[in-house]
Formats: sequence, C-alpha cells, structure tokens
Amino acid sequence: MSFTVSQVFTDVQEYLSGRNISTTQGYEWVRKSVLELSETYKFPTLQVTGPTVQLTIYNPGPYNYNLFMQPGDAGLEIECIDSFFIYYQQPVSLSGSNGENAGLLMKFKTIDSIELSTNITGQTIFWTRFQGQIYFAFAPIMPYYVYCRYRKENKFSSPVSGTDPILLPNTWQDIVGYAAAERGAMSLDLNDRADKFHTKIYGDPKWQATGGTEGAPGLIFMRTSQEQRDKQNSGISMRLMMRSPQNV
Repeated sequence: MSFTVSQVFTDVQEYLSGRNISTTQGYEWVRKSVLELSETYKFPTLQVTGPTVQLTIYNPGPYNYNLFMQPGDAGLEIECIDSFFIYYQQPVSLSGSNGENAGLLMKFKTIDSIELSTNITGQTIFWTRFQGQIYFAFAPIMPYYVYCRYRKENKFSSPVSGTDPILLPNTWQDIVGYAAAERGAMSLDLNDRADKFHTKIYGDPKWQATGGTEGAPGLIFMRTSQEQRDKQNSGISMRLMMRSPQNV
C-alpha cells in the first residue's frame, strides 16, 4: 500500500514533457509534496499508536515528543495527535476478572487557556503543544500513565533516495506526481503549466468559487479517506464518556 519516490519521479518527467531534470532536484520536489499533503489529509499508513508512558508527578511539562512516539519515529514531526488518553492507575491486560482500565480522553486546549492550570496540581485532563513540546494541565497529582495516537510525517533518506517508500494509498500516486510537477513547473518558470497542475489537483477556480455548483473538482475531491468510508458504511453510535473524579 505504498509506492516509491522514483515511481513518482517517472510520472513527473512525463508531466513535464520529458524535460531534463536531475534526480536530486526531482526527488526533492516529490519529498516536499508528500510532506505538504500528509500534513493535511489522514492516511492510515501514517497513523501510529504510541507507547504507554508515565508522567512525572507535579510536572506539567514540557515533555519531548519522542517520549510519546514509537522509537522508530524519533525525530519525525507529529503532524496531528488524534487522541490522548490518560489512565487513573497503571493499566493491566483486560480479562474476565478485570473488565476495565479506567481513565479519560484528555481534551486539547491552547497554551494560553491552560496556563493557570499548569500551575495547579490535580487530575490531568488537558494537553497542549507549545514550541514543539507537550504540556499537561492540571500538573499531575499522581504519576499517571498516558498514551497518544498520532499521525507522523513520511520519513525520507537524506539525501532523498529513489527507493524511499511513500506511505500514502496507491490511489494518491497521481496526486503526488502532479503536486511535484507543479513545484517543478514553478521552478522552471512554466507558470501556465503550474496553474494547470494546481487545477488538476484542487479543481478549477470556478468550482472553488461557486462551492462546487459549477466547474470541475480536482483529484483530491474525488478521494475519500478511510475514516470517511468507514463512517459512511457504519451506524453512528454514542461514545462512552468516563468522567473525571474531580470537578473542573
């Protein structure tokens, strides 16, 4: 369920009418395009469940990203944190005699809205990011255990290698190719062609201006995420909420 940089570069050369482009330059166009696309859209192959780690009592942060990431992802950017769960006590494997690991899904808040709470100890219920690090509020009154589910950035070699895998669905290969070709066209001062590639990806200006009532949509509009497909084909159920033992 992935393709390589060199496969996309072959497409880019075709889209740019076989122009003589160095692999170093072309591979870099591909890398930047993948990072841009994966920053916005959800791709299952970039979704990761982090390890369960223990917070330090009375310490709201900062905590380094790497603490909540799998070792192989160390140093990569976390594009998005989909959920952050905190246990009330050390979690154990579920069995017939132990039917629950009580805890709650922490809520995201901006740093300014929890500034006061980081200076007060209590049940930790919020998390935030600031300067590339994680903070919690209230400052943990116990050494709670937490884990997050996150979306990582696509990893590339340095310099980029043609064999580097692109962890996007195969149906996105054309989109990555056109996005890289758009970058290439701008670099080669082929502005008209760059505009055409952009329209191919995101839809023509008329379609965007009219909210989709006129004109043609782009390739991205024709794609749906795995999450969207699951929602369309499944009944919507209510989510079980575990309330904090402390009033806030």
